[in-house]
Amino acid sequence: MEWVEPSSAYVQGTAGVGDEVDGTYYEGYFKSGTLYKAGYGEIFYGNSDEREYYKGMWWNDKKNGYGFQKYKDGKIEKGIFRNNRFYKEGEPYSQLYENMKKTLAKWML
Repeated sequence: MEWVEPSSAYVQGTAGVGDEVDGTYYEGYFKSGTLYKAGYGEIFYGNSDEREYYKGMWWNDKKNGYGFQKYKDGKIEKGIFRNNRFYKEGEPYSQLYENMKKTLAKWML
Protein backbone atom coordinates (compact mmCIF):
# COMPACT_ATOMS: atom_id res chain seq x y z
CA MET A 1 0.00 0.00 0.00
CA GLU A 2 1.34 3.40 -0.95
CA TRP A 3 1.04 6.13 1.68
CA VAL A 4 -0.39 9.54 0.79
CA GLU A 5 0.13 12.47 3.16
CA PRO A 6 -2.67 12.64 5.77
CA SER A 7 -5.41 15.19 5.19
CA SER A 8 -6.43 15.65 8.84
CA ALA A 9 -5.62 14.46 12.35
CA TYR A 10 -7.53 11.68 14.11
CA VAL A 11 -7.36 10.69 17.75
CA GLN A 12 -4.76 7.92 17.85
CA GLY A 13 -4.36 8.07 14.09
CA THR A 14 -4.40 9.94 10.84
CA ALA A 15 -6.57 10.16 7.75
CA GLY A 16 -5.03 9.17 4.47
CA VAL A 17 -5.35 7.28 1.23
CA GLY A 18 -3.80 4.01 0.16
CA ASP A 19 -3.67 2.17 -3.15
CA GLU A 20 -2.86 -1.52 -3.42
CA VAL A 21 -1.29 -3.28 -6.39
CA ASP A 22 -4.56 -5.00 -7.42
CA GLY A 23 -6.40 -1.68 -7.81
CA THR A 24 -8.02 -1.73 -4.37
CA TYR A 25 -8.34 1.81 -3.06
CA TYR A 26 -8.89 2.88 0.58
CA GLU A 27 -9.67 6.33 1.92
CA GLY A 28 -10.12 6.79 5.64
CA TYR A 29 -8.45 6.61 8.99
CA PHE A 30 -5.46 4.59 10.12
CA LYS A 31 -4.16 3.80 13.59
CA SER A 32 -1.41 6.27 14.47
CA GLY A 33 1.97 5.27 13.09
CA THR A 34 0.61 2.25 11.19
CA LEU A 35 -1.28 1.30 8.05
CA TYR A 36 -3.93 -0.50 10.13
CA LYS A 37 -7.38 0.77 9.19
CA ALA A 38 -9.12 2.19 12.28
CA GLY A 39 -12.23 4.38 12.46
CA TYR A 40 -14.38 5.28 9.46
CA GLY A 41 -13.13 4.34 6.02
CA GLU A 42 -14.20 3.46 2.50
CA ILE A 43 -12.57 0.75 0.42
CA PHE A 44 -13.16 0.22 -3.29
CA TYR A 45 -12.05 -3.20 -4.49
CA GLY A 46 -10.08 -4.02 -7.64
CA ASN A 47 -11.48 -5.71 -10.75
CA SER A 48 -10.62 -9.26 -9.64
CA ASP A 49 -12.65 -9.03 -6.39
CA GLU A 50 -16.34 -9.98 -6.13
CA ARG A 51 -16.94 -6.99 -3.83
CA GLU A 52 -17.45 -3.48 -5.20
CA TYR A 53 -16.99 -1.42 -2.03
CA TYR A 54 -17.37 -1.22 1.74
CA LYS A 55 -18.15 1.96 3.66
CA GLY A 56 -18.11 1.82 7.42
CA MET A 57 -16.16 1.29 10.60
CA TRP A 58 -12.78 -0.45 10.93
CA TRP A 59 -10.75 -1.66 13.88
CA ASN A 60 -7.43 -3.54 13.84
CA ASP A 61 -7.42 -3.39 10.02
CA LYS A 62 -10.73 -5.31 9.85
CA LYS A 63 -14.36 -4.36 9.28
CA ASN A 64 -15.78 -4.02 12.79
CA GLY A 65 -18.97 -2.12 13.58
CA TYR A 66 -21.65 -0.67 11.37
CA GLY A 67 -21.04 -0.75 7.63
CA PHE A 68 -22.43 -1.13 4.14
CA GLN A 69 -20.90 -3.56 1.65
CA LYS A 70 -21.94 -3.86 -1.97
CA TYR A 71 -21.00 -6.70 -4.28
CA LYS A 72 -20.55 -6.42 -8.04
CA ASP A 73 -23.53 -8.76 -8.57
CA GLY A 74 -25.77 -6.26 -6.72
CA LYS A 75 -25.88 -8.06 -3.35
CA ILE A 76 -25.86 -5.67 -0.38
CA GLU A 77 -24.88 -6.28 3.25
CA LYS A 78 -25.92 -3.46 5.57
CA GLY A 79 -25.51 -3.77 9.30
CA ILE A 80 -22.93 -4.98 11.79
CA PHE A 81 -19.59 -6.49 10.80
CA ARG A 82 -17.25 -8.42 13.09
CA ASN A 83 -13.68 -9.23 12.11
CA ASN A 84 -14.37 -8.72 8.38
CA ARG A 85 -17.52 -10.87 8.40
CA PHE A 86 -21.08 -9.67 8.03
CA TYR A 87 -22.71 -10.39 11.39
CA LYS A 88 -26.29 -9.13 11.20
CA GLU A 89 -28.58 -6.70 9.42
CA GLY A 90 -29.76 -3.54 11.03
CA GLU A 91 -29.48 0.18 11.46
CA PRO A 92 -26.99 1.64 13.91
CA TYR A 93 -28.38 2.03 17.41
CA SER A 94 -29.51 5.65 17.47
CA GLN A 95 -28.48 6.46 21.08
CA LEU A 96 -25.04 4.96 20.53
CA TYR A 97 -24.75 6.96 17.31
CA GLU A 98 -25.70 10.19 19.10
CA ASN A 99 -23.15 9.50 21.85
CA MET A 100 -20.45 8.82 19.26
CA LYS A 101 -21.19 12.11 17.50
CA LYS A 102 -20.90 14.02 20.82
CA THR A 103 -17.61 12.32 21.65
CA LEU A 104 -16.17 12.99 18.19
CA ALA A 105 -17.23 16.64 18.43
CA LYS A 106 -15.26 16.96 21.71
CA TRP A 107 -12.19 15.33 20.15
CA MET A 108 -12.24 17.69 17.20
CA LEU A 109 -12.00 20.82 19.39
